[in-house]
Amino acid sequence: MIVTDRLLAAADDSQVRLGLLASTVETGFATVFRQTLMVRYEQGAYGLRAEGKALMPERLSEVWLESNRPYYGDAVELPEGYRFGWSYIPHFIHTRFYTYAYVFAHLASLALYARYREDSDAFVGPYLDFLSIGGAASPQEQLAGIGLDISRDDCWDAGFAEIERFIEMAEAIEP
Repeated sequence: MIVTDRLLAAADDSQVRLGLLASTVETGFATVFRQTLMVRYEQGAYGLRAEGKALMPERLSEVWLESNRPYYGDAVELPEGYRFGWSYIPHFIHTRFYTYAYVFAHLASLALYARYREDSDAFVGPYLDFLSIGGAASPQEQLAGIGLDISRDDCWDAGFAEIERFIEMAEAIEP
């Protein structure tokens, strides 16, 4: 994010700035929202299994579509073949529910970057301490040391605000 903001500040060409912003926003959407829909799909699929229902392709396809519709809304008409999108993702079987980690990490990094932007001098020391912990503490303990309390409902607001900041920057660029 530091590099992105520096590149944006240095870019004189509005199309270059727009490209950087579009890439950043698309990454945020793909990581936060699309990975969340995959978790929702898994919850629905394994919910069927918990009810004793067989995980037949038609059922899995319907759960896939139900999970994807809120992501695309009215903006995209899902083609017929999209209903089998679940079938090419092996982690649904081999590494269940792992995509939540992408969402968690991306929003945490954005929330931390927001803190960095507020006061970089005060942020660096605790951030270096955070990095030195490695895997020796839980994510909740690690992030609490730099002021991010993941037990609070509003802890992710700063991460979403960073995505919104980039969207607003893109909207402000004259075509």
